[in-house]
Amino acid sequence: MYACFVTPYILVVDDDKAFTDIIALILSREGYRVATASSAEEAMAMLSTESSPDIVISDVEMPGMSGFDLVRIMQENPKQRHVPVMLMSARRVSAADRVDGLSLGSDDYLLKPIVPQELIARVRAVLRRTEIGLDANPLTRLPGNSTILTVFERCLAEKTPFAALYADLNNFKAYNDRYGFLKGDEVIKFTAQVLVSTAQAVSGGKDFVGHIGGDDFIVVTEPDRAEELAEAIMREFGRGIAAFYNEEDRARGVVEITDRQGNQVTIPLMGIAIGIVSNARREIKQVGEISQIGAELKTYAKKMGGSRFVTDRRAG
Repeated sequence: MYACFVTPYILVVDDDKAFTDIIALILSREGYRVATASSAEEAMAMLSTESSPDIVISDVEMPGMSGFDLVRIMQENPKQRHVPVMLMSARRVSAADRVDGLSLGSDDYLLKPIVPQELIARVRAVLRRTEIGLDANPLTRLPGNSTILTVFERCLAEKTPFAALYADLNNFKAYNDRYGFLKGDEVIKFTAQVLVSTAQAVSGGKDFVGHIGGDDFIVVTEPDRAEELAEAIMREFGRGIAAFYNEEDRARGVVEITDRQGNQVTIPLMGIAIGIVSNARREIKQVGEISQIGAELKTYAKKMGGSRFVTDRRAG
């Protein structure tokens, strides 16, 4: 399982080391990556120098900066204000305390002693709300560009081998012109379902699937299964795409549209073009390099027509 694009990263903050060790053990057994800090000051130092966590769990009462102070400072930082914070307290939390915490920007409260099952359930709920609320595409509900950027930043920061599959539909504009935008939206949702279900079948749910926008998607996987995944995606897309055409177009294998000059032109049925970028053979230092190489490869695959994938085999 590749941590940079699969496993949520959680930072636990408490001045009681024995307690943070227990929380870390509970969460790590659920598959989460966990880091600990013994004070809000240490947590702030970690937040400024390391990858942003997916969630911060912090005690309220600590020497020096409190959990409330931590939330307040995080909300003042554009790079940290989106990170959800769960506050913990050993004393009974009053309604005023909860209102204060929520007003500052915290997402939940936990009462000590922590019940493991409740902790896990609340963490899952906060992460689920965050995934839905941040930049999920409204049509496909897949993570959008902000999350995709975070995925790549983590991969590069942690020097994790990865392969990114940039996917785009061939002849999608012609389909929209022929059938309309509502039918086009159905094709977009179908493509998202193909990517998610195929990635699930090939990797067992370890891969990341994102929606860049329009008919552009991305899948991040391990380098050694990238081409297998690309072939499976093309196969599944090919099995289902014909159902979105009427019987006449399916039989002919083309659609007829009128171009901007008023000419009748025939366009083949849609295919999916995939460009595969990987740091397995070449060093990639910047996120911009990934998207640039991916765009080049995807463009080349689209020129070949139908459903094709192209892998970057250059060594750098």
